[in-house]
Amino acid sequence: MSDDRQNGVSEANGVAGASEREAQVVLVVEDDDMVRWSTARILRRAGYDVLEAASAEEALICMQVNGQRVSLVLSDVIMPKQTGYDLGQAVRAQWPDTEVVLISGYTPVAMDRHGIGVTDFHLLRKPVADLAGVIGELIGPAQPM
Repeated sequence: MSDDRQNGVSEANGVAGASEREAQVVLVVEDDDMVRWSTARILRRAGYDVLEAASAEEALICMQVNGQRVSLVLSDVIMPKQTGYDLGQAVRAQWPDTEVVLISGYTPVAMDRHGIGVTDFHLLRKPVADLAGVIGELIGPAQPM
């Protein structure tokens, strides 16, 4: 478990507290610690404030605390207990202005077996060559101009 995570929710760069700058905030939801850590690191290096959650349940707790500040939720699709698709639906219902992007290394056939077919969310295939660039296209640059 990452040292940044406390009580199932990670705060980065003062997201939950007052911040002098208004950077875009991305919530990374991934059950694999190394994948979550490396994804968050890529986005932090690009200038985004990043929150981390290891499950959909943790992500919803994080959204309850920080939801108004989160610009985008980037979630793995296949996770224990609740899928990224289910999480995306919950986020969209409560925070309709928040972008939801699902990311998976599974093939479309494997996703169908998990009950996740075509969705109305953005879907990225792992690995993503320019993750920060893709995120920037969806929500804009890390720092407002």
